[in-house]
Amino acid sequence: MIAQNTMSDILAEMHIADIIASKHRTGNIDSIEYTALSYYPAILAKHGVDSNLFYTSFEYYQKHPVLLDSVYAEVITKLSSKEMMYRGK
Repeated sequence: MIAQNTMSDILAEMHIADIIASKHRTGNIDSIEYTALSYYPAILAKHGVDSNLFYTSFEYYQKHPVLLDSVYAEVITKLSSKEMMYRGK
């Protein structure tokens, strides 16, 4: 299973990929999803995780809502920090 901190890193990066994809949309929702999904393998590889381990771990966290809430609290903190850095604050 993927450790909570690593899982929050992966999910934060996936959310950033989703944002990047939505900024480059061509008006077709399917193309946005495809573009975002094309970033995911590189994100997983960066963390030394394959898709099977990611999905198995994500399912585990979904079955344990308190842990999933904690993971997403970390995601929010990480994304907020990146936003402040981006905005120069």
